[in-house]
Amino acid sequence: MFEIKTASLALLMALLTLLGCGRQRTSVTNPEETFLPLTVLEGQQPEMYPFSDERCQASETSAPDKLNSVRLQLWHDGAIKDREIDLKPLRLSGASLNGPHISQVTVNSLFERQCDATKASPPECRDQRDHPAGWFVTERGQPLKICSADSTPPRKSLEHVGLAAAVAVEKSAQTLEDFIPEIRAIAPLEILAMPRFDTRWSPWFHNGDKGHYLTHVTENLAYFPESPATAPFIAVFPKSTRHQDGIYLWESEFVLAHEFAHHVERKLGMDRFGKQVSTIRLAASEAFADSLAFASQNATSETLKGIPCVGQDRDPSEWAFTNGVAKIIDQALLSRLGAASSQSTKDEHTNCQGVLPQSAHGIGTILAHWLHEFAKTTPVYDREPGRALAHLTVTWLDHLNRSLPEVEATPAVEVDLAARSLEVAVEKEFSQSGVDLTDNTRRMLCQKMTLAFPVLKDRAWFKRTDC
Repeated sequence: MFEIKTASLALLMALLTLLGCGRQRTSVTNPEETFLPLTVLEGQQPEMYPFSDERCQASETSAPDKLNSVRLQLWHDGAIKDREIDLKPLRLSGASLNGPHISQVTVNSLFERQCDATKASPPECRDQRDHPAGWFVTERGQPLKICSADSTPPRKSLEHVGLAAAVAVEKSAQTLEDFIPEIRAIAPLEILAMPRFDTRWSPWFHNGDKGHYLTHVTENLAYFPESPATAPFIAVFPKSTRHQDGIYLWESEFVLAHEFAHHVERKLGMDRFGKQVSTIRLAASEAFADSLAFASQNATSETLKGIPCVGQDRDPSEWAFTNGVAKIIDQALLSRLGAASSQSTKDEHTNCQGVLPQSAHGIGTILAHWLHEFAKTTPVYDREPGRALAHLTVTWLDHLNRSLPEVEATPAVEVDLAARSLEVAVEKEFSQSGVDLTDNTRRMLCQKMTLAFPVLKDRAWFKRTDC
């Protein structure tokens, strides 16, 4: 009866303060990037979890300063597995579940927005002035506490969701700051565990009736930059009530690491927010997040492999999408840019939607795949694959951002700049390692580049013309 639809991602911030339903609403920016194209569940309430220890959440109840261990059910190597996690190295506190990179974990948050469904077809979320509609903070929620230094919360509890997300962020952050020391100085972010993001469409015409229609964001995670109303946060959205797969995205360390990487990108001044935006530029942001997430997992896919719908699509080590399309950028792919949907058709049996190759997320995973392929050729990869990939990724995006013009260029020009920046990053990794690029190595790298970007006709990669 209902179906998952892609919501429009407005990149503008609503700067007005509105009063509605007797509660003050303060504007908040829309998400800069999401792990999946943002999806909404129409008509049905999401699956919300209770506290496993309601008494612990009372304001007068104390929580330990340091958490010792927790047993969680997490996605690993294609299945949900019980894992005992030592929390002491992560330096997590039970009070508001905070740590070095997390200011707090918040539950029971509510964000709302009003949309005029008559403004576009298919409907896009716009207000009565035809401006993109942002979400407004209706309920700020409360900090989540953990009252036992050693705990095993039920899987379907807010404590499990909050701990799984916090553990993943802190683990990836500590790994990445070893590779990129600048991360140690960036401000922490907040985690919103199972927030409600509700959109009221009005007027909505359905089966001849005119009225309101309520939708809820589900099946996703998203990074929200700071705004006048909020600190930066990762929203860990709930599942839909009709999901059929056994994985919850917050149980994958890769997915949380991807969202934390967007925070790193933002705080290091390498993101596209507030700048000229295009599919290729957004794809570069997605590639950065996928690649750093993969680096934080030591360039292995155990926490991503086999996730229904998107595991193979987003895995940088996989050469093709789930639908068999090779992860290359050719003319046919560029000609499909700007398609109405960024997701493939939903599978009626699994309720799954994969990522279309021509979307920003799809091109991002293509770029992430080749970042990994070229990182494998660098001198330090065999010893430290995660470090090699992280260094190459940061160098690549930094050079690309400095190369892109202020105004949007054609997709072919921007792809060429992305490829040239990858060439520069690889050469820099060899130079910094004190290893010379031999003629055979240059030929091999040139052949890789030709395979990755067949849309580009220039074969003079890595100072060669005969590859």
